[in-house]
Amino acid sequence: MTKRACGWWPRIQRIWITTGISATVVFVTWSLLAYRASGPARDALVSDDRVEVTRGAHHWTFQAREGAPRIGLLFYPGALVNPVAYAPLLRAVAAAGFPAVLVQVPRRAALGGAEGAEPLIRGIDATRTLDGVGSWVVAGHSRGGEIASRLARTNAPRSSGSRSSAHRTPAISASRPVVCR
Repeated sequence: MTKRACGWWPRIQRIWITTGISATVVFVTWSLLAYRASGPARDALVSDDRVEVTRGAHHWTFQAREGAPRIGLLFYPGALVNPVAYAPLLRAVAAAGFPAVLVQVPRRAALGGAEGAEPLIRGIDATRTLDGVGSWVVAGHSRGGEIASRLARTNAPRSSGSRSSAHRTPAISASRPVVCR
């Protein structure tokens, strides 16, 4: 009976290991497919006569061809989402007359990509590319909202407010307006 029980244990281990590896592969594949950018989102990255789109090292800027606004939008994407998926939203903001910056977060904000100073530095560097903007509204979706709230707390990009959606918020000073959804 002992030999028989020992024979089942390696099989059970193999089944669990195979199931775990298969589930991981399915999850990663699904994440990369489900959170990708659509055709219209990729089309929103093309400049036209109303909005100029520029690709930086770790960001995209969307700026109206006319006007000199003093307030801009700095936006962080959600975890695992291709940042290009947010391009139509930021193009609409720019078309309304407000420059917008879409920050590319390391590792799509997953597996520690949203942690530490790197996403904050990328956002601050991106705001420096638009000299005429005096204040920034810092915003984000999901994990990007958490990064945005950390950046707004530091007041590094002269933030005048924060807008976040579908995320957990660390403690934020009430000295600036904060909208969470």
